[in-house]
Amino acid sequence: MTLERAPGAFTRLAPAALLAFAIGCGPATPATPAPKHWSIVANDLDRVPLCAWGSTPADVWIGGGGLAADRPILLMRGSGASFAEQSVDVHGTVWWIHGTGANDVWAVGEKGLALHWDGAAWSRRETGTAANLYGVWAAAPDDVWLVGGSPTAPGPTDVLVHYDGASFTVVAPPRVLGATYFKVWGLSSSDVLVVASAGLALHFDGSSWSEVATGAHATLFTVHGTSAAVRAIGGAPPTLLRWNGGAFDPEPIPPQMSGAMTGIFVDAAGTTFVTGERYQRYVRDAAGRFQDDTQSPPLFGDLHAVWGDGQGNALAVGGNYVALANAGVDPKGIIVRYGD
Repeated sequence: MTLERAPGAFTRLAPAALLAFAIGCGPATPATPAPKHWSIVANDLDRVPLCAWGSTPADVWIGGGGLAADRPILLMRGSGASFAEQSVDVHGTVWWIHGTGANDVWAVGEKGLALHWDGAAWSRRETGTAANLYGVWAAAPDDVWLVGGSPTAPGPTDVLVHYDGASFTVVAPPRVLGATYFKVWGLSSSDVLVVASAGLALHFDGSSWSEVATGAHATLFTVHGTSAAVRAIGGAPPTLLRWNGGAFDPEPIPPQMSGAMTGIFVDAAGTTFVTGERYQRYVRDAAGRFQDDTQSPPLFGDLHAVWGDGQGNALAVGGNYVALANAGVDPKGIIVRYGD
């Protein structure tokens, strides 16, 4: 007996066989990305980094200094896990950095210090105040706000300074309360916020400054946000607030958060990074859930500030700056990175 091939049998089976072959040899399922985590970039700096800001993730400045120790200011530049110190012949401490782009960067600090980076070099500018300047925010090259005070020694308080592209002007506050203004940040030139000691906050509408309600008594150290959410952080006790357009409202915090929280950064995706004393680190997602990364890994000292790169990564900086109030303590700084 002979077997005969039915007409078209092979051609009918071929598509099924090819499909099975394609499935069996298709691309592998992509691996799940490793979760982001904190890693140490540097933990042996001889001065304390207190702030970080970048025009892009690839061009980030870190500023700080020796505080009570008479040492040159600390200015570092880099990205990710690689930073190099930049030589600037100025002694003191840089407390905050902000700019409008790679060629327009401001660094402010002790005793009225203001430095400007034009893309080629840093130059010192006279601000008209001897107060410590703890915050700077630039809406444009000709629209820059600086804030400060004298929290530990007699000196100017309630300090607001404006730069118009040519000169600095000390601006009168709504009231003189003996306050220290710690940070300034805005959504636009006509929507600017300042946070300060004793729960004080101010708002600028483009023409005048006014006090706004916070419901807080703790010092508010930092304010930051996006068009979706603007938040302020402070302590002790730890205090997290959200701006509603006219006042600040309290937001819930994890029960283990404690002491003074000093750093906050809100990115466009809704993630909020929070840092504070005893190297506390929290990542809050857009749904309000907090991830406590304080012990991952354990560090030393206090994390003064945090900056996010807009891609889900962050840098936190600090060290033993609180301990430097004690005689005989040498500065020691740390930089840590959150990312892949």
